[in-house]
Amino acid sequence: MIRVFISHSSKDKELVKSLIRLLESFLKGIVEFYLATQDPQPGRNLSDKVKKEIDKSDIVLVLLTPNSKISTYVNQEIGYSVACEKDVIPLVTPNIPRDALGMLEGKEYIVLSSEGIPRLVETLTQTTMRIMKKKHLKQAVDSFTFGIAVGFIIFALLSAFTSEQ
Repeated sequence: MIRVFISHSSKDKELVKSLIRLLESFLKGIVEFYLATQDPQPGRNLSDKVKKEIDKSDIVLVLLTPNSKISTYVNQEIGYSVACEKDVIPLVTPNIPRDALGMLEGKEYIVLSSEGIPRLVETLTQTTMRIMKKKHLKQAVDSFTFGIAVGFIIFALLSAFTSEQ
């Protein structure tokens, strides 16, 4: 399963809930969404929690609205995601000026509209498939590497055993 961290302003929680319901109708069982606001961990440092969750995520979906463009947290999440080289997908409401993209300036983005939702689903699907292929390839390489290491150990043990005889 591919994990998607949704960076958003808590003031947009109803919009985010609607968006997740819509996306889950297309991507259920393939993608799981993470919202820091739905994972309360009282007493824990919020910044540490968010960084850990971004680290565990494969994709960061950034919802840019008038609320999030002025949110310190959203800007920090974008910066950390970019620094971690995460796949960042900007989803921008129509009333956001292009120069408000900040660290996402110059990146392609999707406008949150009836035309933009199919594009978002397609982008998430394509990104998910690419990540899944990469993960499977890494698992295959890890298994192959482990097999070679075990083979060398067995060979060394057999060589040591036969040289003692």
